[in-house]
Amino acid sequence: MLDDRKMMILTEIVDYYISSAEPIGSRTLSKIPTIGLSSATIRNEMSDLEELGFLTKTHISSGRIPSNKAYREYVNHFFADGIKLNKKYISSLMESLDYQGMSMKDYYEAASRLLVEKTNYLSLIVSPISNTSLVEFVKVEALAANRLLFVLVGKSGHTASFVLDNTGIDTETSVEDLEAAIRKMVLNKDLEAIKDSLKALDPQMANWQFFVGVLKKTLSFLEEESSYNVFLNGIGNIINYYQEENHVKSLIDYLEDESNLIKIFLNNEDEKALNIKIGSENEEDILKESSLIFSQYDNGSGQRGNIILIGPTRMDYLKIANILFNFSRALSKGR
Repeated sequence: MLDDRKMMILTEIVDYYISSAEPIGSRTLSKIPTIGLSSATIRNEMSDLEELGFLTKTHISSGRIPSNKAYREYVNHFFADGIKLNKKYISSLMESLDYQGMSMKDYYEAASRLLVEKTNYLSLIVSPISNTSLVEFVKVEALAANRLLFVLVGKSGHTASFVLDNTGIDTETSVEDLEAAIRKMVLNKDLEAIKDSLKALDPQMANWQFFVGVLKKTLSFLEEESSYNVFLNGIGNIINYYQEENHVKSLIDYLEDESNLIKIFLNNEDEKALNIKIGSENEEDILKESSLIFSQYDNGSGQRGNIILIGPTRMDYLKIANILFNFSRALSKGR
């Protein structure tokens, strides 16, 4: 644990680097009124901090920059008292999140974009797995050439449509009769109930093969409803924070793969209100030059979703963590 003087100097170095992205030396630090120490004293303390692994030297300057260890010490030192519930800010966010009439997917997409606006980082929202996905609407319409349009709408607002071949259907069976039969099989039923309906179909019944196809399409629809929904925005901000072109390209490629995004949040096993992974603390090599801040929200049905901000290790941790802490509460109340 650092003594008060070293912690004060380290804090000033971290704050300076966050705001300027420039190394800092003892002479510049000595001019900060709140420090009140000579350049020589500061230089000695900085030397100690470097030996302890909190500072590193760049090749282009005699100044020093914080290491990942310094950011971790900085975060640990301030976070106990630095994260505040801001009811006024939450109310403001809730007004911005008042997307009445939107489907759930559109809502979280808009929320992710709003978080990018508030932070200028990458925003990743992973919506809860829906264990109670239901079919809430069914429509069957005739198309040309022995085809039917089959439309489903799920509880979350997700919509899917399929074109079905009605060749071989009993000619006395109307489209209205087919729709009524399908509604009875799938409407307001979840994944397991429709699996049971599929097993219960009698091969001797009229239009059996057609209904088997309908139920299999419905199962695929509900399985998609029950998977993770991932919303990533702000990927263009990457070029503002990372200098090496190859790293930028590799990071973009990584983040455009949805399976990697799911892996990011699955790797976060900490269920605290906020969790921060700094640089080398991240499991994936491509993320070891980044910091990730995790929070959770409640979707109103007892299920928890995840919100993740991705940015450089030179992140304004206190500001960004406070935004995310309050944003997660606004999102919990907004649906």
